[in-house]
Amino acid sequence: MSKEISQKEPQATIQEEDFKKDVIHKYSWKFIPVLFLIWLSFQIAVFFYVGSILPDFKKVGFPASFEKAQEFSHIMRNYLETHYYTLLFFEVSNFLFLQTWCIPGTFVFNLLGGALFGIKVGFPVCLACNTLGAFICFNISKYFAGDLIERKLSNQLKMIKQKVQEHKKDLFFYMLSTRLFPGSPNWAMNITFPHIHIPPHYFVFSIALGLIPWNFLTCEAGSIISTFKSKSEIFKPETYYMLIGIALCVLIPPIAKKIISGKEKKE
Repeated sequence: MSKEISQKEPQATIQEEDFKKDVIHKYSWKFIPVLFLIWLSFQIAVFFYVGSILPDFKKVGFPASFEKAQEFSHIMRNYLETHYYTLLFFEVSNFLFLQTWCIPGTFVFNLLGGALFGIKVGFPVCLACNTLGAFICFNISKYFAGDLIERKLSNQLKMIKQKVQEHKKDLFFYMLSTRLFPGSPNWAMNITFPHIHIPPHYFVFSIALGLIPWNFLTCEAGSIISTFKSKSEIFKPETYYMLIGIALCVLIPPIAKKIISGKEKKE
């Protein structure tokens, strides 16, 4: 009897440990609203701080649309000489917030980056914010949203996992191509990739390289934002065709590699 009891005790402790791990994994997503509210509070503080320094800031309001971005850039240019770094801080903090939490609006801050700081500064700043914000999102999803993602997006995860397995040998090229392709759901990739074992360095470099054309084009458009009458004038069909062409060109190396390896096998 004593032997039987001693054999059962370790099993019980193992089950308890597994249960504790499951509980931590299951309820860790509840930290996400807390993190969001803390960051949101910081952004509200930034808004009022900048408004207290720049008299016309509150009159313009938060640049949440293309029309607002035009008005904002036109008025805030008057403060660049005296409050350059204040405006840069406002640009970076809001861009990171929107990108991290997958909130629409980064396009507007891409335009503002070019409109206020020019391509030489605006382009690298916007590219860095896109990359860093996406990587923060990647890690929040990885460490806090595992259970939530697996429950709510289980079918999508299975499909993405299958695609990753198919292109395992040339994974970076396919990740880069998806980032370059216009209309790709970047937010969905940011939150799902950590749960299909995508290497972090693949993730970061695919964003940093894949979003170069988009960031450059939007910052360039921002530098001449006053000449546009509407958002639709910024990106013409030719622009999208060009981005699609670049995305397809990236797939040439892995396709060529498959063709060559296939011929070698036949020989």
